[in-house]
This record gives sequence, structure tokens and C-alpha cells, in this order.
Amino acid sequence: MQNPQTSTMRLVADQDIHRISQFLSAEMGSSTDTWQSIMRHWWHDNPAFEAPMVMGWIIVDEGNIVGFLGNIPTRFQFNGRTIVTQNPTTWFVASSYRGNPLSRQLFREFGVSADTTLSFITTPAKHVVRFYQQEMRYQEFPEQPREFSYYVYRHAEYLRLASSRKLRLRHAPFLPLYRWWQRKMVQPYAGNLAVRRLDPLALEFADLIDRFWANTRDQYKNTLCRDSATLQWLLSGHRAADKFIYGCFDNDELAGFGIFIVKIDDGRKVLESLDYWALSDLQEVIAAIAAKLIDAGPQHDPVFLKLPLFNREHAAAAASLNLPRAKLRNYYMVRYGATIKRKMEPHDTFLSGMHGDYALF
Repeated sequence: MQNPQTSTMRLVADQDIHRISQFLSAEMGSSTDTWQSIMRHWWHDNPAFEAPMVMGWIIVDEGNIVGFLGNIPTRFQFNGRTIVTQNPTTWFVASSYRGNPLSRQLFREFGVSADTTLSFITTPAKHVVRFYQQEMRYQEFPEQPREFSYYVYRHAEYLRLASSRKLRLRHAPFLPLYRWWQRKMVQPYAGNLAVRRLDPLALEFADLIDRFWANTRDQYKNTLCRDSATLQWLLSGHRAADKFIYGCFDNDELAGFGIFIVKIDDGRKVLESLDYWALSDLQEVIAAIAAKLIDAGPQHDPVFLKLPLFNREHAAAAASLNLPRAKLRNYYMVRYGATIKRKMEPHDTFLSGMHGDYALF
């Protein structure tokens, strides 16, 4: 049982990582080694992390770790200059300590630490959204439709996991019709861009991406830094095998790229887009990559392709392919530190699913 008089909170130190991993493994699942690998990726492998940056906070009671909140720094271009955002992750307190005042104090300490920068979070939980909005001053991404477009690869599996038995029996005879309708309705890509998968570990990757970022970074004042070191970090880690980057080429010149991840969504294996970036015609880049994955997606064995619409360009590209839409469950949110006076405006801001910790699990 908790004893508020013996509970203390302090900053995470390197020597705490193994014990935090044991705590999270026991409380949340996955092995201690997996959690240690995840945390090494958050901090030691992260090009944005430099000591003495804050790694996070722990609650300790009689020598035992009973609560944790991590912080993941990320490079971000804000008002045209590179800053380091602080992004909360894995807020978890043992059940018997959730009434302890230190439980919420973890996040308040994060707020104080992040008061000179931006922070991003992604969550599907409405009650958590209310806490973030009311107590931590988070707000949703500007002009985000909160929808996603999709393409179903395996209709029977999609229906089995999405519906009750009664609905499955009712819809099962129509599966051939659904497949035919989807093939008929989706518009093929008719442009000239060639799409191929890129290898972040290839020798030419760093030069290709860094030159492209240098030529395109001024398109938006506010956006994720897409230099090669940042992208290689985001594409690596314990989930590296589930992340993919596809490049679009116009006569061997890189015209844009898209980043995808394989996730489990409501029990279904999903190939989900995280980010796109382009030299000029972003809509065509998105359409070309989506069309490629409609053909090539089954090699990743997903049930369906999920394309969240983070902004108007994403929505326009999905519309050009005539893909159906559904409501997006996740909330993507940003917090401005108390010292930041100028906020991001939609016309010079490009946000995506790569912010915060969403791409790192």
C-alpha cells in the first residue's frame, strides 16, 4: 500500500533505466530487455538528445519505482529555426498509487520543464484529452480533418474483426461485391512519378535526404525536421522492421517521400501512413505512394491501408484516389510553452503523425 509520506519524485538518471524497465514490464507487459531497448532509443540513440536534457521523472516509495513519465526530445522547425521539442511518453503509475498527489505532479513537472518549447502528444482517450486541454494547455492540430482514408486488402478479415456475428453473417455473401466495388471506385494513379522503397541504412540515404531537406525546408516555417539523422532515428529502434520509407522519383530525382508503419489497430494488422514530404506537388506524391501500396501492400500482410488526413493536402490526395473515409480515433495535440508568444498558423505549418511518441512504439 502507498504511503504518501514515504513517496518521492525525482528526475530519471541513467542508472534508473534497468529498474524502470522492470517496473514497466511488470505493469504494462513486454520484456525488461524490450523496454531497455525502447528507452535507449528515446535517449542514447536520439540525435536531438544531449546531456543534461531531462529523460523523465519517477515516483519512488521505499526504494521501489511506482510511477514514471518519460520525455522524448525531437528536432522541429519552428518559425523557420530548428528547436528541440519535449514530448511526454508512457505516463504510468502503479494502480495503488494513482490517488497519490505525485501521480499528476509528474505531468506538472513535465509542463515546467517544457515551458520554453513545444510538446506533442497522440492519444485515443477522450478523458486524457480533457486532462491535457484543461490542465496542461494542449490543443488539437490546426485544421486537421480528424478522418482517415482507407483501402481494404482482406475484406473477410476486416469484416470478422469489425462486426458482430450477426452482421458478419449478413454481409458475408456480399464480400465479392465489396471487392469489385472497391476496385471499380478507386482511381488509378496516372502520373509520371516512380515509387520505390528506400533503405535508411544505405550509404546514399544520408546524402539523398539531406540534400532534399536543404532544398525543401523553407516551404513551411513550422514542421518536423526531416534531415537524415532524424529520419534514420525515427525509422530505427525496436520497431525498425515495421517501418518503411518510400521515395517518389522524377527522372531519378527525388520528388518526395512517405513513411509508413505496421501497427495493430483494434486487433487488425494495419499499414498506416505517418508522414509525407515533397519538393512541390505533395498531392501527387501522396497519390503515387498510396497507389503503389494499394498494389504492393499485401507483402506487409496488412488487413487494410490507413491514411490519416493530417491537413488539407492529405485530404485532397485521398479525394483524387476516391478512397473512402472514416472517423479518426486518435487526437493529435500540441502544447506551447508559457514563454512562447507566437503560435503556428495553418498556412505555414505542416504537421503529421511523426510528432511525439506515436512512431516510436
